[in-house]
Amino acid sequence: MHHRSLLFLLSCSMLLAPLANAEDLIEGRDPFEVLAVARDFGEANLSRDEFGDPMIAGFLGDLFYGVVFYGCSEALQCEDIQIVSYLSFEEAPSLERVNEWNRDYRIGTLALDGEGDLEFFVTIVLKGGITRTNLSNLFREFSFTYMLLEREFPEGTPMRADG
Repeated sequence: MHHRSLLFLLSCSMLLAPLANAEDLIEGRDPFEVLAVARDFGEANLSRDEFGDPMIAGFLGDLFYGVVFYGCSEALQCEDIQIVSYLSFEEAPSLERVNEWNRDYRIGTLALDGEGDLEFFVTIVLKGGITRTNLSNLFREFSFTYMLLEREFPEGTPMRADG
């Protein structure tokens, strides 16, 4: 009889474990949850884009970045976000160099914009939830990988707090 009770309690605790962690999940329902994580790394402010969707502008050290929210319903319940920053160039880097970067680095993606500048971004899916710890780690990885990007493309001018 004792073994059945122990087995029952163990089964119940395993079923309740995901519920305990649900409080830590950020699911895109509230942009202030993402803002709170961004503010762990420095100044960050929430505003709205031309469609009324949330967006964040912030600083990781002296690096200026944005967080763009996508797939939002009434400016809430957003499906994913992108952390993004740029390197500007007098002469655009070759597509071959951009493709090499994308092949060699697993965190972040590079794209050439219409002006020949590099857009560096990390896409994060919120639909289904991401833990606060994992989102914080992705902000950290974004910052670290951006520093590597600056070393790989030293001729680029990063977006910085000082202009």
